[in-house]
Amino acid sequence: MQYQLAISIVLFNNRQEEVDYLLKLFSEENIDNLLILLIDNSIKPCWCGTSKNVIYKWNKVNVGFGKGHNQAFEHSLQQKIPFHLVCNLDISFRQGTLRGLLDYLIQHNEVGAVSPVILNNDNTCQFNGRPLPSLKSLFYRRFVEQKDKEQYRTKKGVKPIEWMSGCFMLLRVSAVKSVGGFDTRFFLYMEDVDLSRRMATRFPLYLHQEQFIVHKRQRGSYSSLLLTFYHVVSTLKYFGKWRLENDKK
Repeated sequence: MQYQLAISIVLFNNRQEEVDYLLKLFSEENIDNLLILLIDNSIKPCWCGTSKNVIYKWNKVNVGFGKGHNQAFEHSLQQKIPFHLVCNLDISFRQGTLRGLLDYLIQHNEVGAVSPVILNNDNTCQFNGRPLPSLKSLFYRRFVEQKDKEQYRTKKGVKPIEWMSGCFMLLRVSAVKSVGGFDTRFFLYMEDVDLSRRMATRFPLYLHQEQFIVHKRQRGSYSSLLLTFYHVVSTLKYFGKWRLENDKK
């Protein structure tokens, strides 16, 4: 079968019912040729279901967010699947959202990726489609304004953006291939900003303002010292990398 869309979800110590819930949401979308790739970074398997359109890969170790999704990208490339959705497990969306985003990407061959508006449970907007982060903006979000306050208001059309959140990135596979996928030096955090930034040098990225998802955003780095460490390390790697890139220019 020639698939039209692949979806990759990286798992880590999740519950079976969480996975099954998201699989159900995707099954309700009007997309016939759909392949779902579950990449499990847990020490013990956290999914034991079966489905004809689901491929489950258990890594047995935590290889990281970006490397896990890169494994799924390789499958899309080998199978010549034109579109690929990177998403988190902790999301939900109304029926037709993914179909609408996919139709937009199909109809606009020049676009490298498209993202929906991303909301919190209270209908406030998350930090998606904003300007590229700076050390100052990251510090402000982390220690001063820890909650987004802008209420979601439906807007028409799309707008160009500089980066999109890794919790829901609908990508053109050829565009991802051209930049080499996620940089696996980022184990966790900032890999989505880095990938977006590299793609944006070759392809326009858009925020679709008429489509939205809800992201629970667990904010593990706010409560876990280990995740805080990963966040700090990735942030330093990101700004170090792009300072070198700018110096080369």
